[in-house]
Amino acid sequence: MNSLLDTIMEKTTFPAVVVDSGKKVIRFNRHFLEMTGQTKDMLRSKPSLEFIDHCRCSKVKRQQPTRDAPNSPLYRIENVNGDTLFFRVHEVPFEEAHEEYTLLIFQDETEKAELREENQHMARLASVGELVSSVIHEIGNCTAIIKGCSELLEMNKSLDQNIHEEAGRIKSESERISEVIKSFLGFARKGDNELEVFSSEDLVINALDLKKYSLRRKGIVYHIDMDVSQDSNLLVSGNKTLLMQVLLNLIANAEEALRDSEKKEIKFRLNNNDQNALIEVSDSGSGISEKVRSKIFESFYTTKDAGSGTGLGLSISRRIVRDHQGDLVLKKEMGDGGATFKITLPLVDLENKIESAKREGTV
Repeated sequence: MNSLLDTIMEKTTFPAVVVDSGKKVIRFNRHFLEMTGQTKDMLRSKPSLEFIDHCRCSKVKRQQPTRDAPNSPLYRIENVNGDTLFFRVHEVPFEEAHEEYTLLIFQDETEKAELREENQHMARLASVGELVSSVIHEIGNCTAIIKGCSELLEMNKSLDQNIHEEAGRIKSESERISEVIKSFLGFARKGDNELEVFSSEDLVINALDLKKYSLRRKGIVYHIDMDVSQDSNLLVSGNKTLLMQVLLNLIANAEEALRDSEKKEIKFRLNNNDQNALIEVSDSGSGISEKVRSKIFESFYTTKDAGSGTGLGLSISRRIVRDHQGDLVLKKEMGDGGATFKITLPLVDLENKIESAKREGTV
């Protein structure tokens, strides 16, 4: 091998290997080792692409070639570190000293592939959301009829007192269903670009209004603790609907964590520092293992049973909070176990905001 090829292997920023005519790996660069998680000793004198079997590699279904997706196979592997990677392999044959060699260059497609899968999944979720909204609307119509019939029974004085009591109970439960439907439709119909100023406490309470019946049915109790300085009302600015989505996801995860727990409790703690509102959601479950903690914010990673989780909740939730110039983190576990997620959002100084708007003539 000549020094030119040595230089190419050292300087290229792509993972690359050189194989001889017998498909044996004879050269490789550090980027290739980093991608596969293998060591130099593991690769020496091995057949080319043997790492594919070692890393449990499979081809992704071929798509029509485009400028962004060339006509070359897309591979999906889980490397020895447990990371899932997508890449394409480009072959460059060459000859040196009457010997035939092939330079294999590996193009990392992980970010593009994950984004494509996420977009496809989000499109499916959007379709399901539209279907659920229409079904909820129809349930609302049925509930209105049930409520009307119960009111007619209450008005009929000739009926037995027990029937009157049961009619009142039916009416009460129908009104409760109507409130849940109203809250859901109000949540689902708000536009993604709708910005407003609101209290962090109201955000938590509104999210709990949508989940309290589910929590009560599962025997889960919840508490809201306020540890706020007197001069702060925890006002934040942004899209209330999207931030409610974050809280609803954290509550749903807490419900899942408490499924087999003897103590079923969720705590919400509202706090603030000089510049931020802090919202913590804690559960009394068994906690999150150290191995899982490093992966829970990755797209499509889920600890739920197959078919019961998308792996998108925490990834999207963190992105929503960061779009609001805040952050979503998993706090380190304390001695009492469980898991605590902390949302940080910038506080809004409403008085200064109003004064600024007056100076600009917008109010």
